[in-house]
Amino acid sequence: MSAAVAVGVAAGLVYAWVATSLRPFTWPQRIMTGAAGIAILGLAAWRAGPRLSLSRWWVDWRLLLRRDADPGRRGERGLRWRLGAAVWGSLIVAVAVSEVVTLFSTPRSVHPTLSAVIVPALRDHPSRFVAYVLWMALGVELARR
Repeated sequence: MSAAVAVGVAAGLVYAWVATSLRPFTWPQRIMTGAAGIAILGLAAWRAGPRLSLSRWWVDWRLLLRRDADPGRRGERGLRWRLGAAVWGSLIVAVAVSEVVTLFSTPRSVHPTLSAVIVPALRDHPSRFVAYVLWMALGVELARR
């Protein structure tokens, strides 16, 4: 691990400790979390270069969605892209439907929402810190791709 990476990891851990020491659901905590997310997106844009441009994204989607496009030009990358979008989209829809169903189910003690299950586990500072670090690590990993 290079010195720059080690300094970045240490800074991220300190940042996560400070961010999770703030009272949950307050504006300072929201700003700290938003700043971390923006920093991770900035890192992704900086590392990706032209690959992340909006015009490139639009061209890729147009090529994938055109019915008269040559199937050989789309190839395996287009198939993986569509398969990935279908899998992630299905997961997001499944979680959203589950949340809505449990939100309107009674009694709430028998049908808790995800937030009702997660909040008690994140009551103390160390558990929030671990969850925050995992969230940042996931963001960095997704940004690297």
